[in-house]
Amino acid sequence: MVPALNEEDSIAQTLTRLCEQIEDLNEIIVVDNGSTDRTAEIVSECSAREPRIRLVSETRPGLIFARNAGFEASTSELTARLDADTVPHPGWARSIREFFADMPDDVVLATGPLTPFDSPFKKTFEKSNQRLIARVRAKSDDPRGIVGLHMATGGNSVLRTAVWPTIRDAVSDRPDVYEDLDLSLCCREAGYRIAFIVGMAADSSARRFRSSPRSYGRYMRQLPETYRIHGLHGEARKSRLQVLNNRVLHLFTWLPTRAYDAKTGTMSFRRIFRSDDPSDTARV
Repeated sequence: MVPALNEEDSIAQTLTRLCEQIEDLNEIIVVDNGSTDRTAEIVSECSAREPRIRLVSETRPGLIFARNAGFEASTSELTARLDADTVPHPGWARSIREFFADMPDDVVLATGPLTPFDSPFKKTFEKSNQRLIARVRAKSDDPRGIVGLHMATGGNSVLRTAVWPTIRDAVSDRPDVYEDLDLSLCCREAGYRIAFIVGMAADSSARRFRSSPRSYGRYMRQLPETYRIHGLHGEARKSRLQVLNNRVLHLFTWLPTRAYDAKTGTMSFRRIFRSDDPSDTARV
């Protein structure tokens, strides 16, 4: 499932990468959330070549509504989600299938490594993911992954579809919540567990890190608010330190990230002034 809003520049690549592993996919659902560009047209063109691509429309603006529509439309046992600016690594779908094939029924949500492909700090993120995978394998008897995560990253995640009706009414549709943390907490509160799948790797755009400090701060404030609405006031207080750390890190990396041209591997002062702050749109 791929929620999409005005993603004409990236949706074709995401669908192409998914189609490369179509033998491990029952269907590819794209939820168009009111795009005014060629997103729906591009998806329709891809669907003409691969009939397992299905376009669904969700008129209520916001990622949460688009995501929910994808879960409702899914006819598969597992519903994996990628953001429209995210491309899966080879074997992404197969690793999900193989992991869940012998997992207990209470393991219902999972995520995997995610790396920004157009960031000047890509190698730093890759090394961080390598260390994470090493820790996972050191702690788990299963080299494919580990069970017991706190939350799943929404832009690269998978949910047992049968679980969705059991948590649907608990999931918030407020625009000021971390939607992936909210979904994760709803699963945990229902007695379910979350996993990390090593082979479920994907690359994503760094556009979140290109957003202005003000926009990024607004986004990060959703973290303690999500804990608060779940009654986890202690976690909300502790998360404020994470918010501060992330905002400081963003401040130091913001200008280099905006200036970076991933195609040429060079910095350009003019790119800093691009008008492409996605965090001010209904996408988030």
